[in-house]
Amino acid sequence: MVLLILRRLLRRVLTRGLVIGRLQLAVGAVLLLALVGGGAYFGLSRLLSGGGSEGLSGTSEVSVVDLQRNPTTGQVLMVLKEKAGTRRLVMVVGDTEARTIFDELQGARSDRLLTYDLMREIVQRLGARISHVLVNHVSETTFYAKVILATEGRQLELDSRPSDAIALALRSKAPIFVDSQVLDKAGIASPN
Repeated sequence: MVLLILRRLLRRVLTRGLVIGRLQLAVGAVLLLALVGGGAYFGLSRLLSGGGSEGLSGTSEVSVVDLQRNPTTGQVLMVLKEKAGTRRLVMVVGDTEARTIFDELQGARSDRLLTYDLMREIVQRLGARISHVLVNHVSETTFYAKVILATEGRQLELDSRPSDAIALALRSKAPIFVDSQVLDKAGIASPN
């Protein structure tokens, strides 16, 4: 079913005459196969009918407010803060993702197309958009997220690492949400 949908999307892109270089198309196809095959970054979770931001009850919109390197461990910590609340969520992110997130927050742009730019471009050329991302689960110190794509009145939910989802959301100007249960379990109350 999913492969059929992806084939139709690719066929639509090709028949509409959109100019996509062979290398970009090949990379896009590999990324899409990684989406379906549960690749290193994303695994297809499910296809939902409906659209918009419905179903976001029980969540809080957040923004990235800080990136810090832990002097003891050397790990990069990303801090998310509720937009309409005081709780913060701290999670470890990889150096590459941290650099991408930091550059986006600073408004820095590369002369070359970066991975998250390419992913955003592929989504857009296939007629979809990144609706939002949701940090939806935490197990001990491991967080889980979903990237929600909207296309033709449907939503695709893609499982993701939070750092990848947030980097993609920032590149796409999409909102970031955290499930209230995740905030209840791992959030830190902050006075401001």
